[in-house]
Amino acid sequence: MPPRAMVSTDIGNINSVANSYLRFEKPRSFFAPMSFGNCGYAFPAIIGAKLAAPGRPAVAYVGDGAWGMSFGEILTCVREKIPVTA
Repeated sequence: MPPRAMVSTDIGNINSVANSYLRFEKPRSFFAPMSFGNCGYAFPAIIGAKLAAPGRPAVAYVGDGAWGMSFGEILTCVREKIPVTA
């Protein structure tokens, strides 16, 4: 990933792995629900991050259950031309 990338994760193992291995040099780069159990957090969070910092790459790590909760947000990204990667 580019050094300036913003990353969001969903709950579960994907969050634990990201916490263990991803490193960021720039503040406001990692968005995670931590232990609050917010299934479906990653995709809407990265959309908000991308709108706040349009010049930075935006990546969401989304699990299969949370992906099913994100179809409304996919429509928003397409309609509003918000370039994020999930």
